[in-house]
Amino acid sequence: MKKIRYHYKVVSKLRADYYSAIVKIIARTEYKIGKWIRAPNWLAKKGYYLTVFRYRCHAVEFIHHNDAIQNPRIFRCLVKDPIYHHPEKCSIYNLNFGNLYRVGEKWPQGTKFYKQVKLIEKVKE
Repeated sequence: MKKIRYHYKVVSKLRADYYSAIVKIIARTEYKIGKWIRAPNWLAKKGYYLTVFRYRCHAVEFIHHNDAIQNPRIFRCLVKDPIYHHPEKCSIYNLNFGNLYRVGEKWPQGTKFYKQVKLIEKVKE
């Protein structure tokens, strides 16, 4: 029997809903517990998919280094369709308005890209 390998997704809670932790406006993705979610089409076409962390400790570290995340939550999640070539990191400010302005920085430690993510359960931060 194949062992399930969970990953960890950082999201922001807004009222009763969960959204992308960092990106907002047109790049924002809404997450539903127990439902497979995909990146917005316009981002996926340019090679930008959903980000998760392989280990919980990296998700916690990400939250602690990003004051911009409002009401952060960490979820254990399942993933499908890995993306092995990580695109260049973009300016979050510009991404929020639909512009992929590359900044040449590294992605946070433990970042992985997948075409689909399913939130399973909230975990302690």
